[in-house]
Amino acid sequence: MGNNQSNQTLFTKSMDAFSDQFYRELNLMIGGEAIENKIFSPFQLYVTLFTLYLATDGQTKFELRTVLKLNETKLTEKAIHESILQILRGCEEKNEDRKSRTKCISSLFVASDYKDKIQRKFNQMLLLYGKNLDLQFLDFRDSLMKWTVDRWCIQRTGGLMTSCTGRHCLLPPLFHVDLMYLVGQFDVSSGKTHPTRLHFRDPSNNVTETCESQDKLNVKTGGFMAHARVARGIVDDCCIKGCTWSYLERYCLPS
Repeated sequence: MGNNQSNQTLFTKSMDAFSDQFYRELNLMIGGEAIENKIFSPFQLYVTLFTLYLATDGQTKFELRTVLKLNETKLTEKAIHESILQILRGCEEKNEDRKSRTKCISSLFVASDYKDKIQRKFNQMLLLYGKNLDLQFLDFRDSLMKWTVDRWCIQRTGGLMTSCTGRHCLLPPLFHVDLMYLVGQFDVSSGKTHPTRLHFRDPSNNVTETCESQDKLNVKTGGFMAHARVARGIVDDCCIKGCTWSYLERYCLPS
């Protein structure tokens, strides 16, 4: 019991550091450059927009409804989902409509109140998820663990996303919140850690290692240096590929 409480405390400490990383990534979208260069995948943008909608109210939510072309009678998960997909299709088009949609979306992310509200929403989700898992060891090749994560994914997306642990899947931001620090901090001090078994550690403790794989990746997140193995087999089958948003997607994931 005490160990679980300790893990939960460490997990909670990671939230603020992750939030800073999230906002840095999110702000890359200003002006549409990140969307155009695909720094954000369409699904990441979808979940970001959906979370933004859930986490805001007042003028920001009104503006988002305007961009999504939603009225009060269509505020269902399915309607929001379909509207966001229309925006994503617009972002892919090489015309003025794509630019105007991108500008509207970007303006929402610089609203004066979005940061605190989204952070509170993410923190709530983070704590809810953390309480349902053993935060010390996660083995994503374990069928029960994969089932647990996928079930959570179905619940959080209203069934719109049914798997986040299959081959070539992209993890949405909600799972980066939950898994980023777990992924980046497997314990190698004993020399016995399995590449797909992640040992949760305090972010203040820098973990350094020479990985056996030539695909070792140095990931700077939350003010500390973490080392993750991204060998092809691990990237294909595990959530390790979610340890950063941009770098792994652009350079390490199988096409």
